[in-house]
Amino acid sequence: MSMELDSLVHRPPPEICEESAKRLKSEPETFLHDVTQPPPESCEEEERESDSDSDSDWDGWVTKPIGYLKEKYDNDPVPRLFQCSNFVYKNKAQEKHEQEVDDAVAQYLKIARTLSPYDAIDIPTLALENQIFRNWPRPLYIRDDEHRNLLIRLSKFALAHYNEHNQGAKYVFVGFVKAVWRLTPLGSRYITFQAKEVTDVDPFNYPAKTFQAHVIHREHGKKEWTEVTDCTIKPDN
Repeated sequence: MSMELDSLVHRPPPEICEESAKRLKSEPETFLHDVTQPPPESCEEEERESDSDSDSDWDGWVTKPIGYLKEKYDNDPVPRLFQCSNFVYKNKAQEKHEQEVDDAVAQYLKIARTLSPYDAIDIPTLALENQIFRNWPRPLYIRDDEHRNLLIRLSKFALAHYNEHNQGAKYVFVGFVKAVWRLTPLGSRYITFQAKEVTDVDPFNYPAKTFQAHVIHREHGKKEWTEVTDCTIKPDN
């Protein structure tokens, strides 16, 4: 195979190779892997021009007194935050933004605290900025039929777990309702679905029982791991 490939490669005459080698040796600063580089002096000039256009405080602000930062950024409409071992500086726009984030979190928690994980609501965009160490549940939106089929399969898996661990219980799956997810444990899904007793053969005999199941499902390549941590019938009230 390698011999066939070598026969297809067109090599330049030896004299051209020698000339190219001499040129590369004589101009090591200007050529590197066929990429043209500017001479050193033009690099320095370009760097000086770039520094003059950029905000150099972001590189050497630690050496600046906090009074300098206040004078320059206090009224800047762009939020600014400088933090080091000596001080923390926030301009007015940053303080306003942080307050808006705190207000969004407080408003969200005021509502979310009264809800079970199965009835989680959307988290405001601002509140998402302050979710470190928070494991808030959030609605799971179905992407496609494959995603829906997975949630249905997990619902049936949880229902089988319920039937197995509750003597005399024989329920059959009726339909998927909704799902919620959490960051941890990884793969956590809080699924709401409906089921009815297997002896109830009347398709018009509704409402069916509403089930809520906390299922942890993980996939790695072709391997799957599923665990039901809880599955109960939702109280009517």
